[in-house]
Amino acid sequence: MWKIVCVCTVAVLMAYLEVPSLLKKGWLKEMSIFLVLLCIGAGLIITRIQQVELPNPLKGILYIYEPVGKWIMKILS
Repeated sequence: MWKIVCVCTVAVLMAYLEVPSLLKKGWLKEMSIFLVLLCIGAGLIITRIQQVELPNPLKGILYIYEPVGKWIMKILS
């Protein structure tokens, strides 16, 4: 539980330090991307702390490209 609180505290602290300078410069798109990536990162760390089994992205890539590779091999042979 304390690890999750620490991750959230660090994420809020990072946002507290970065967002005002981004707003001052008028970089709203950069700020939104920063916040999205910060939330994704914090969420992934929290799921890792809770030992949640996440799907491997390589399986999705193989699912898409394996039939394409077989089709290309069939054409070339």
